[in-house]
Amino acid sequence: FLQAMQNMDSKLKLAFDEYILLEQNVTFRNELINLAQSSPADLAKRLLNRMEFGTAGLRARIGAGFACMNDLTLVQTGQGLFSYMQAQFPDLTKRSIVVGFDGRHHSDRWARLTANIFRRKGVKVYLYSAVTPTPFVPFAIRRLGAAAGVMVTASHNPKEDNGYKVYWDNGAQIKSPHDRGIADAIIANLKPWEFSYDFDDLKHDGDQVVDPLAEMQAAYYEAQTEQLRYNGTQANSACPVRVVYTAMHGVGTRYVTSLMSSFGFPDNFLISVPEQAWPDPEFPTVRFPNPEEGRSCLDLACRLADKEGCPVILANDPDADRLAVAEVVDAGASAPRPWRVFTGNETAALLGWWCLTSFKRRHPQMPAESQHMLFSTVSSRILAALARREGAQVHETLTGFKYMGNEAHRLLGAGQQVVFAFEEAIGFMCGSAVLDKDGVSAAAVCAELVNRVYSEGKTLAAKLAEIYAEYGWHVTNNGYFFAHDPTETKAMFAAMRDPAYPTQLPGIDHADPPKAYDVLSVRDVSLGFDSGQPDRRCVFPASSGGEMLTLVCRPVGVTDGATATVTLRTSGTEPKLKWYSEIVGSPGCGPEPLRHQLDHLIRCVHQHLVRPELHGFKRMDQ
Repeated sequence: FLQAMQNMDSKLKLAFDEYILLEQNVTFRNELINLAQSSPADLAKRLLNRMEFGTAGLRARIGAGFACMNDLTLVQTGQGLFSYMQAQFPDLTKRSIVVGFDGRHHSDRWARLTANIFRRKGVKVYLYSAVTPTPFVPFAIRRLGAAAGVMVTASHNPKEDNGYKVYWDNGAQIKSPHDRGIADAIIANLKPWEFSYDFDDLKHDGDQVVDPLAEMQAAYYEAQTEQLRYNGTQANSACPVRVVYTAMHGVGTRYVTSLMSSFGFPDNFLISVPEQAWPDPEFPTVRFPNPEEGRSCLDLACRLADKEGCPVILANDPDADRLAVAEVVDAGASAPRPWRVFTGNETAALLGWWCLTSFKRRHPQMPAESQHMLFSTVSSRILAALARREGAQVHETLTGFKYMGNEAHRLLGAGQQVVFAFEEAIGFMCGSAVLDKDGVSAAAVCAELVNRVYSEGKTLAAKLAEIYAEYGWHVTNNGYFFAHDPTETKAMFAAMRDPAYPTQLPGIDHADPPKAYDVLSVRDVSLGFDSGQPDRRCVFPASSGGEMLTLVCRPVGVTDGATATVTLRTSGTEPKLKWYSEIVGSPGCGPEPLRHQLDHLIRCVHQHLVRPELHGFKRMDQ
């Protein structure tokens, strides 16, 4: 160890000494000491970088160092959050904060650390006594009139990660300028306060620290049932099929089961995957606990559904804020039966259609122009087609529910009704009881849709085809590359801008025919540029939080064909370079020609713009 210390440069040694001095958790201190001897390069990465307070908060690897999630960085974050809130809310000690946690390693402890900082400063804390879905924090903020909320979760990330998600007093995820303000306040409060680690005496006393679980559960089930249930208890109790459900080793089972019961579904309607039913921070049956990954994550659910003869699978991610839906392709086939996992865009087409249709039937006197739906800019435009035909209003936002949640709050404040919102990453907001994605309520709404569709002798796939046939086929091709080196990702985007944005994409090498594409317009949100706008300025505010560039393309020589949109974007929470693309056909036009054209275009984009071999990117399926 002494040799390792002698070999450190002065900057690294200063950071090492600072962390060892400030971190009071012996486990993390010892981890850093061992790292100094075994991996100096890793030590430097952890100490000379700091977690960025980004997408609604923090998300990083659990471990020692300023770049990781640990007791010290959580204390620093809690102190910064309190200090910023104190400046924003002069009456903060008369307000409150909601704190929740999922089933990951350290989540309970870090929720208590956060609660301790606020109660020591005289702020009332609503601290959940058990693991809850993430949506229970934003729901409770509005219900209890809290000033903010914290959810300790890393959502669908690998088991090695954890995170710290922050909501504001409107029940939506924080966005600018709060994110920057909190980040600055964290830096201004790096030294732990005298009492910040002292939470051994923290308990629910009914006064300063209150457990809201029972009250919020009852209120949540009542609010969602009143706002979202359409079929009625009798109809749901007679559902002709049963559904397999997986919580993906997360928190969802207890809450989804209870909401299904509130909707009137019988006790045996949901068949839960037993190996994945309850929180387990090791996620032992899946490599990535992310149902968005598709079939690889749903293997146990598919096997159980085959055994029980169930045609549909519903899957939450570990913090139950997202929902994946799968349906058997051939119900009569012998096991293992073929399954279709719907994309987030396809599920949104189904849920969006059902929510809007149900809302109109429940509120026949409400003007269509006061009914609103929202989607993020990298998601399918199917809601725009629905709204156009049905007379509703639609809103496109930047990527992430922090934008949709805040826009929904603005609309509600103006006396409007928010019916549905979604992002393609299987995040759905049905109604407006929660101003964030909510996999619990989405599961119950989807169950009603399953009941209606199967009662009519149809399938979800058939209903989806009907929707696209009526409103126009919306064909998408989305995916990602693992991009672990940020400098290579920056170099890729820089090459797309230098010396000028592309105006044409050559054909694919060795393809027959070597079809090329004209680039009709380019939108660069990172720089606030959009060549498709009269003033060449992007309608979204310029974002410094990452890269996002969109191309509108059409085959060379075609003047009246369907255009395709392709977006390349860095992830705010994972080392990924993502692509999103969509091509829209006219109602009555079949999907296959559109799918063939879009797949070809994506291959062109990968070959000529992304160039994964040059930059060391690895495709998701490699």
